[in-house]
Amino acid sequence: MKVLGITGGIASGKTLVSQQFKSRGFTVLDADAMVHELYESEAVIDQIQARFPTVIDNHILDRKALGNLVFNDENAKKDLENILHPKVYDKIKTELLNHPNESWVIVDIPLLYETGGVSLCDLVMVVYVNEDLQRKRLMLRNQLTVEEANLRIASQMPLKDKVNQADIVIDNSGLIQKTLDRVNEIIDKVLL
Repeated sequence: MKVLGITGGIASGKTLVSQQFKSRGFTVLDADAMVHELYESEAVIDQIQARFPTVIDNHILDRKALGNLVFNDENAKKDLENILHPKVYDKIKTELLNHPNESWVIVDIPLLYETGGVSLCDLVMVVYVNEDLQRKRLMLRNQLTVEEANLRIASQMPLKDKVNQADIVIDNSGLIQKTLDRVNEIIDKVLL
């Protein structure tokens, strides 16, 4: 089994690309989905509440409040990552063991470079859009102001730096079908 890591910036189109891999029959492990599962875990809620008591009410996490907090405070962001990232990587490693007979497994990890996940991957694909389009998509998708969107974009490694390290780049700046066609081309030429 080989591992293809998909990464990119926030609102760059990683989900679109991952969904295309799923539709072609590949197993896709989604780090963001794993984080959402962790947010339902009592043990994780307790850890978050111990560090960020204002974002938990009645043992329920206010994800928007948590996001506002960590995107405005680098130390808070690091503390949250220290709670979540080891658990996500443990889950990914366990899941990979469940697919030994598949030729390729796809891991969708937004912070792949930032968190050292590259070591799990045989190839890394970066989904790219320019920053203006990324900002517009993020503002629309998450109902954010320009300032909020800029903070979230700035909290990640610049997309151009990810592109420079990538084995494969998918430009998702144009039509959806063009992106899907490029993904299919990569699957047919590289993964099959």
